[in-house]
Amino acid sequence: MKKCKSEGCNNPAFSHLYCRYHQHLRTDEKWVSKKTTSVSPQTRQARKELHEKDMEFYMSLWDKRLHVCSMCDDLIPFFSFNFFHHILEKGRRLYKHLRHEPDNVIIVCQSCHDKFHYANPPAVMKKVIIFTYSLFKTRGMLP
Repeated sequence: MKKCKSEGCNNPAFSHLYCRYHQHLRTDEKWVSKKTTSVSPQTRQARKELHEKDMEFYMSLWDKRLHVCSMCDDLIPFFSFNFFHHILEKGRRLYKHLRHEPDNVIIVCQSCHDKFHYANPPAVMKKVIIFTYSLFKTRGMLP
């Protein structure tokens, strides 16, 4: 199977030699025609710079930490943005300053990451909340 041609990415290629997370880097005519032209060049440049900062941050965490899920201890075989979970969400205005804070990010497998974002059953959510609380407590982020 071919690998994504984005620098530093080892994910399997999805379409036109890019993984599903790097499709935005495609330059073929079909993809370019799909892109919206309503985004200003300044916004596009700001997003690109933020993506580069994110990539640098995640790669440094990947190099420093074990490639094991923090929830279930499963081995994580390859790098992907999807294996990083922000405990306090990076998109919320209140927590934007924690976007590149290592103590706010854990490495989780896809299954556990989905539980963080999409779990509705109370038993699963309770486990996630207990895990998050204990993680904050052990890192000294709670009194």
